[in-house]
Amino acid sequence: MNIFIIPSWYPSPNDPIIGIFFREQAQAIAELYPNFNVGVSVWGQSDEQYLLWLRDSFKNITKITNSFKKLNQSTLNQAKSTKNFHEFYHFAFTWSKKIWRGNIAQIIKANKKNFEQFTQKFGKPDIIHAQIGYPGGYVAHILSEYYGIPYVVTEQMGPFPFADFLDKNNELFAPLKIAYQKSKKNIAISPQLAEKMALKGVQNLVYIPNLVNDNLFTSITQKQEENTNTTKVFTFFTLSRMVAGKGIPDLLLAIAEVMKSNPNVCFKMGGNGEELADYQKIAKDLEIENYIEWLGLLDREQSKQAFQSCDAFVLASHHETMGVVYAEAIACGKPTIGTICGGPESIINEQNGFLVEVQNIKQLSQKMIEMIDNYHLFSSEVIRQDFEKRFSKKAVCRQIVDLYASII
Repeated sequence: MNIFIIPSWYPSPNDPIIGIFFREQAQAIAELYPNFNVGVSVWGQSDEQYLLWLRDSFKNITKITNSFKKLNQSTLNQAKSTKNFHEFYHFAFTWSKKIWRGNIAQIIKANKKNFEQFTQKFGKPDIIHAQIGYPGGYVAHILSEYYGIPYVVTEQMGPFPFADFLDKNNELFAPLKIAYQKSKKNIAISPQLAEKMALKGVQNLVYIPNLVNDNLFTSITQKQEENTNTTKVFTFFTLSRMVAGKGIPDLLLAIAEVMKSNPNVCFKMGGNGEELADYQKIAKDLEIENYIEWLGLLDREQSKQAFQSCDAFVLASHHETMGVVYAEAIACGKPTIGTICGGPESIINEQNGFLVEVQNIKQLSQKMIEMIDNYHLFSSEVIRQDFEKRFSKKAVCRQIVDLYASII
């Protein structure tokens, strides 16, 4: 089977994390199905040198000049290739979709070039898989019409839909709507997202979650766990972008309540973002800064180590389409606390943690205390086994490939 993937976001030299789930899913399919050929279309969609911002007119001129100097060079210096997995690259500038739909015509041209390179190398694709409805899904629709190949769309926009994907009548932006309408299947990464999409008239929906790289995110033995926490201080870990909507201020308020009765606890906060300094100030004002270690931006290996060395994971998001970090936590066998905000409900259950209401500080602090007091009741082995059945590479890729086969 030949599979051509069009991701709306993708790792770049300046942001190696964005779209990492798309790359890992494509690589997992190639790994588990060595007879398949998997190609990913990249046009610099998350690469700062090809993103033009209205506020930076001088920088834009420099970006355009530099890019055309190396027009025939691939600048995707972190590109990954194996025997049956390849990233195909032709650049196109991207800007606000309010102006010429974000340069969509040139983005389509770049994807056509990538498609034709894939075809030359592996033969014609059997199916196109777009990640996110726009621009990926719309580009897939255009290529599907032009080459006569079916496509599917995986959606994980959250909260769905983004405000700028709605028209004056509160209906879906026309190119996004047609991407869903012409797709053979629209994959939602959580049941809650599928419900929201259906309310906007999206049909042909199916639920398949994002996978977690279970070769990287693994559980450790009881003895290893004891060795990682020799001080016997209970450690909560949080991993998130430090931005509005992730509930970090709520978590800080809950931490202040927890510390009143549980001083032998510490909190490690991973992630970076524009709100980080404000959150650090809140912690200082609450007089809990000595209990918090701000880890900053973590790469995948550092994230794994932080998951494995903590006792429990907690994140108090206001909305999540899925919340892959919760799945990464249970992949490491860690009990988890999350909010009822969309995605966590499809991950967290009575075997692996607690769910709390959004912005319910009292309930959040109570469950954190309950986690500390009843930690011994959670089994790392049981948590990991549950993860493998639902979010491992084998479990998720099997569903995706079965879907491909049913369409082809």
